[in-house]
Amino acid sequence: MHGPVAGKIISEIILDGQASSLDVSTLDLARFEGGRLIKEYNVV
Repeated sequence: MHGPVAGKIISEIILDGQASSLDVSTLDLARFEGGRLIKEYNVV
């Protein structure tokens, strides 16, 4: 179910250099260096 939006976001990043349809700034790789881990609450 995440495939279509993931493809859209990746295409925006490739073509425009940034995602414009969704804020993905919390998913940057620097979060690991800074210890800004994301707590996932919806894991079954």
